[in-house]
Order: sequence, then structure tokens, then C-alpha cells
Amino acid sequence: MKLWKLTWVALAALAAACGPLGESAAREDDEEAEERSADADRDTRSPAKNADAAAMPEAPAEAPLAGEWRLDGSVMGRVDAGVFRIFDVTQVIYEDGVADMTGRIEATDGEESASFSIEAVGSWTRDGDRVQSRISEVTVTPEQSGADYREAARLLEIAIREQPSTSYDIIELDAGTLRLRNISDGTVESYTR
Repeated sequence: MKLWKLTWVALAALAAACGPLGESAAREDDEEAEERSADADRDTRSPAKNADAAAMPEAPAEAPLAGEWRLDGSVMGRVDAGVFRIFDVTQVIYEDGVADMTGRIEATDGEESASFSIEAVGSWTRDGDRVQSRISEVTVTPEQSGADYREAARLLEIAIREQPSTSYDIIELDAGTLRLRNISDGTVESYTR
């Protein structure tokens, strides 16, 4: 079994599920923070605009993010080392932002294949139409027996723990639908409950 190839395929899957391995998300956050700061400066120089804003009615209450959300279908992708599929993903987000996540990954290098189940605990932080997700604890279990699969699962656990937080824009959120766009790569994830 080409353990290193399967591990890299699974790592790519985790990058798609848990966020970017690079710094693009943080860079975009910095750029947007600068834009917000510039907007705030313009607002302080426009008393009439501020008065108009104060007179506007309050926006309707935000739809709640808390609940049990299931990923629609699966996420599939291809890397040089092979292909992967993420499926059976469920996110349970509580009122305080703590979240439980379960899911499965299948990875293949064209000759060998492996599958893993994942259980994780993390957090979701919301700021208007932007949410940030972070995983803090994770357990990866191989669905095949053998030392190679156990070692691959251990490496995947390390990779998940080292993932940075992931930021999303909320595209749609109502009583039964949650659609998120990953700000780093534009990937859209759809959940239902």
C-alpha cells in the first residue's frame, strides 16, 4: 500500500473540509478589515449620513445558526496523488457556538483505497453574514484494520489539529437551509436540517 500517497490524498480532502492550508483566508480578512476601517473613517466625516442611518429601522433578526446540519451529497476532488470523497457530514452547532462534527472520507490513489471516519469538536463564531469555523479536538478512525491505516489516521489527526480557522460568507440561511461560501477559494457548501 502506498501509504504516503493515500495520506496526501486524505490531507487534501481535509483541506477541502476544514479550510485552507495556506494564509489566503487570513490575508483576505486583513484586506476586508482595512476596507471596513476606511468605511468607518468616511462615516465619521459624514454627520448627515450618520443621522440618516440612525433614523433607519432596525434590520430583521438574524436567522439562528444553531441546529443540526447535514451536508447535501458529498464533496469530491482530485489531486496529483489521487481522488477523494467527503460524505456523511453532520454539523451540530449549539447556541453557545460549540459544534460537534462527524463525517467520512474515502481516498484512493488509483491502486489502493482507504476510508476514515471523523469525530470532531470545534466552534462556530458568527459576525453578521460571516462565520468562522475552527476544530479543536478530533478523532480519526480507520475503517480498515492494519498498522498502515492506523498510522495514516494518526497523521490525519495531526493535520486537522494544525488547520487554521476557516471563514465563510453566509449565502442563504433559513429554517431548513444553510449555504456557505469559503472566502479563500469560493467553494460553496450546502446543508439542510
